[in-house]
Amino acid sequence: MAVPEDSLFTMKYTPRFLMMLDVKTLRLPDDMKIPVLVGLGDNDELFTVEKEKELYELIPEDKKEFLVMENTTHSLIPRESWMQVVNWLDCTFINFEMN
Repeated sequence: MAVPEDSLFTMKYTPRFLMMLDVKTLRLPDDMKIPVLVGLGDNDELFTVEKEKELYELIPEDKKEFLVMENTTHSLIPRESWMQVVNWLDCTFINFEMN
């Protein structure tokens, strides 16, 4: 994770986020059957596309998609990018059944 040199940028939520789960012990089940969307902005200030792609590759789900949203930062998500997520949800879960 990178911290931009912007005096208005705060990391207030980050400690809470980092304490939500212990990523060193996180293990995803091999038989996980839940569609997954991993997305980030092409101008994200905290996470790189390469690192998010590494996370994506670790997900043992066949129904997964990797989305890099154009003109999007970590906290500024234009309507067009939100609509990509909404469309993925609609297409993915319209007939989805959890087993």
